[in-house]
Amino acid sequence: RHPSATRISLANPRHAPYGAAAEEALKYFHIYEDVRGRLIYGDNVVQAAQFIESGSASVGIIALAVARAPVLMEKGTYWEIPQDSFPRLQQGGVILPWAGNKEAAEAFRDFVLGEKGRAILRRYGFHIPERSSESAEILQLSMAIAGARLSSMWVYGPSCVFQEA
Repeated sequence: RHPSATRISLANPRHAPYGAAAEEALKYFHIYEDVRGRLIYGDNVVQAAQFIESGSASVGIIALAVARAPVLMEKGTYWEIPQDSFPRLQQGGVILPWAGNKEAAEAFRDFVLGEKGRAILRRYGFHIPERSSESAEILQLSMAIAGARLSSMWVYGPSCVFQEA
């Protein structure tokens, strides 16, 4: 609501998950209607961050991972929006059977899921839960959504990490 926030950047909530989460957070704090006329939309969270960096927006709601990137950390500050004010976004990855370089894709997956990769993800604000019994259910749901035969899949979500080799 602060008057110095003349233009507020966020990703377009119609097609960008981070934009939808940003809009939910604004509604949670009961300020959406007050700031609605000051919102400017990027096609995605990176473009929303570019609006902030360029000065086209005085403030923005972007992914924590983007806010923690060195280029933005040098130019401003951030406040982490409480997790209970928006639905947690689930991140995942797949290696399709027709991957051009399956060995490189598997090496990348192993790095991301390994100790060093998980440490990097944590540093940039990603929630990295331990494996759980819910993993199989989420894998089945993800495979049903993808509708593809997958040679490998990993899913980061609010309560699971799953890897099928």
